[in-house]
Amino acid sequence: MRKSWLMPVFICLTLVAGLILLAFYGEVDPANHRFLTNDWEYSWGDRDPQHPEAGEWLPKQGSGRPEGYSGQNYLWLRVPLPPEPVKTPTVFTEFVHQSLQVYVDGTAVYQHGPMPVPPGEKLRLWLPYHIIPLPDDAPGKMLYFRISSSSPSIGIFGGVEYGPMWGMYKYKNMIEFLKFCVFSLLTAAGLWSLIVYLYDRKKTVYLAFAANALCGAGILFCTTYSSFLFYPNPDFWNNWIIVTSLSWKIVWLQFLMYIVTDVWRRTVRRLVWLTVAFSCLQMAAAVMNPLWIQSVMVANMVYSIGCYLAALYFCRSQLRFNREAQLYAGGISVWMAASTVDAFNIVGVIHAHLLIGWLGQLAETSSLAAILALRYVNTRRRLQRYAQELEELAATLETKVTERTEKLSIQKACLEQLFANSPDAIVTLDPEYRVTKANPAFTALFGYTAREAEGRSIGRLLCVPGETPAEEHILDCPDRASGVPLDIVRRHKDGNSVAIALTAFPFVTESGETGVCAVYRDISRWALTKRNLMDSERKYRLLAKNLDAVVWLIDFDQRPIYISPSLERLTGYTLTEYLRQPLLKEKNRRLQAAVDEVWDAYRQGKKRDTPVVLEEEKRTRDGCLIWIESTVNIAYDENGEALGILGVSRDITARKRTEKLLSLAYERKRLNHFFNDLLDGVLPFEQDIYNRARQLRVNLPQSFTVCFCQVEDSRHSAGSEGQDMLLDEVADRLNRQDGLAAWNFSGGIGVICRLPLPYGGRQSEQAEAALCLKLLLEEFPGVRFSIGVADYFTSLADFNNRFRHAVTAARIGRRRREDSCIQYYEECGIDEIFDNFAGTREAEAFVRRVLGPLYDYDRDNGTELVETLSHILSRGTLREIADMMHIHPKTIAARKQRIEQILNISLDSFEERMTLGAALQIDKCRLDSGGVLTPAES
Repeated sequence: MRKSWLMPVFICLTLVAGLILLAFYGEVDPANHRFLTNDWEYSWGDRDPQHPEAGEWLPKQGSGRPEGYSGQNYLWLRVPLPPEPVKTPTVFTEFVHQSLQVYVDGTAVYQHGPMPVPPGEKLRLWLPYHIIPLPDDAPGKMLYFRISSSSPSIGIFGGVEYGPMWGMYKYKNMIEFLKFCVFSLLTAAGLWSLIVYLYDRKKTVYLAFAANALCGAGILFCTTYSSFLFYPNPDFWNNWIIVTSLSWKIVWLQFLMYIVTDVWRRTVRRLVWLTVAFSCLQMAAAVMNPLWIQSVMVANMVYSIGCYLAALYFCRSQLRFNREAQLYAGGISVWMAASTVDAFNIVGVIHAHLLIGWLGQLAETSSLAAILALRYVNTRRRLQRYAQELEELAATLETKVTERTEKLSIQKACLEQLFANSPDAIVTLDPEYRVTKANPAFTALFGYTAREAEGRSIGRLLCVPGETPAEEHILDCPDRASGVPLDIVRRHKDGNSVAIALTAFPFVTESGETGVCAVYRDISRWALTKRNLMDSERKYRLLAKNLDAVVWLIDFDQRPIYISPSLERLTGYTLTEYLRQPLLKEKNRRLQAAVDEVWDAYRQGKKRDTPVVLEEEKRTRDGCLIWIESTVNIAYDENGEALGILGVSRDITARKRTEKLLSLAYERKRLNHFFNDLLDGVLPFEQDIYNRARQLRVNLPQSFTVCFCQVEDSRHSAGSEGQDMLLDEVADRLNRQDGLAAWNFSGGIGVICRLPLPYGGRQSEQAEAALCLKLLLEEFPGVRFSIGVADYFTSLADFNNRFRHAVTAARIGRRRREDSCIQYYEECGIDEIFDNFAGTREAEAFVRRVLGPLYDYDRDNGTELVETLSHILSRGTLREIADMMHIHPKTIAARKQRIEQILNISLDSFEERMTLGAALQIDKCRLDSGGVLTPAES
């Protein structure tokens, strides 16, 4: 590939070389043109123009204001003219602040502006230029400059040129011609770019380049002498120089947005707007006070250097490989170097004959033009590459079309053979559904030859009378056309019916003609077979749906093939939900092991006669645990081929529960026999008791306390089946607790609580009894428990009597408390005597003799005298009794009198009150005994 970018680089290098040569070696033949740079002297203050040599003169280096300024408004400068004679000697100078008079050895030869300069006179920094003709005898004489200024800016800030008039004009015209050529080039490039942008508004990069080129052309034009001749208004051109110089960096920063990557584009846009604001402030300052112009230009130079460094920073990652970034960086670098040289020249750091900033602008604009040219070349290359690719694609398409045509001709021949030799009857229909073509299979199926069928309506030809032909709705309803056959009945030529499968679909030929293609297949035998299969499947589905067990079949990769609908009844999961998860999970290791066992036997060639049976506990969808029995074996078809792994799973939860209940019942029976034998005294010796306990695996501790627990449930009556089941559950729960042994006893549960060794006294018994009661209340909410605790003993010889004590304490505690409680035998008090006496006939006769008339009166009259008598005997004053029963005290007094009349006693007698209280207590014990201990057992 040609190195098209070498030419722009060569141009930039040539411009840099020309910049250096013009800046430091701009002088041509000294006989025709020279710069007066040596032997300058200055003197402050005014003097007699006829004798300017008077006073003190000091040597001066470079342009600008000399040293020693202290507010003077006059400055004298002098320089000796070369002694070589010249024709029509002429002096050219620029940037004189402000008024100027020129003398040759005391003879005035030129004046510009008033002397002295009036206060408030506007300062013009750059224009006008001064072309001063001298006398012919001026060579070799002293040239004096009398300068007056009302501002601190005073002196000659530009160069002073000397030579013959024709040589001076020759040199100036050469520079002017060079500047005008550059000006024309920049203007043409800017206008051309502006036209391109106006033609295509999306190419905003051309607008940025146009602004750059036109702004550079404006700066260049105002630096020519012809601009002043074109419009002799120095104020206008001074302001023009300020505006264009300050605006220059805005346009080349704007062009930077099209060079940098997207990461820095927003930052560059913000920098452009910041530069616009800063430039506007500088312009306003320069217009308001011309004395600030020099400071403004210095600040502009510093800011431009900062923008230059920022531009290089933004492009740093592209400088190695991106030609546009390289050209942009090279152009602004040349411009920055030229601008820096001019700035140093103006402030007097260096002394150059010419200002070369316009050459830097040319170099910068040339680099931007090279970027546009590079983009244009790249675009042309891309277009050429695209055109070449399109040509290759067209050639490829042409080849493919040729190959496709050949394939289509082959396909057409194949389709003709397929149509003629197809075993299915095929006909093509026109838009009026008339037969246009029929194959030989159509003749064999329906009896019509192709000549007989062609031109006839397919509905009249084949349809059964009264039936709408399905073929005649394909074009009207395209949605009915599908690849799924339609089972229908058609008529043979001889009038017989033929069961067929119809497949019809529309088609469009290459010429745009439409039609219908209908395919008929004889399914008479298949229809009969299908009907038989449907009947069998219906029966099978009915059986599978009503089967309690789940039948499942998986392949040898353990993917489900079939699962019966009874799965939902067994597990709660629907068939769809169950199929979303693998049949065998990691956690179901037992079923996985059974399947692996069957599969290993099959791979080894062993045919199992009996399936693998396993039982496992599974959780259903609602969280319940059920027991499932699964049988697993290989399933074979009628030919002996393996279909997969067949399993049958059934719910055996009820059987497992029954087995568990039988086991618990056996354990309870074993404990009941042991403790009943212990109560009946069958085992009189303590060592025999412990030996028998070890044989029966009964946990009989060395230190224990005996308890009896009465169980009452409002939902079950005493002696009912529900009460017996509740007692069994309570005994089973207590036996599962470590340190407890329980057995069923008449109306309650006997409990042995293990005590820690050594014996800790009543506190250890209370702790064990409280733990037992807490356990029962948590397990059986709503049930009332009355636990009686016997007094502690260390020998099993007196076990029977101690157990009776526990039963007595439980009955007494039940009478004393309405809720669940613990009653110790040692705390029963007198209730122990009443409880033992309450079960005798004498107790019944005593109660009847003492309270019988009062019971009879309450039964006959519906009163509550017995209850009132109980409160009178247990309470204090009549008012307390009235408050408790919520009746008036006089009513209590009347009832008391009625009781005394009925029983013929006085309730104020201590003996009578004690007799009545004993009778009431015995009657309560008799009613609450409930057959727990019969009189014979007492």
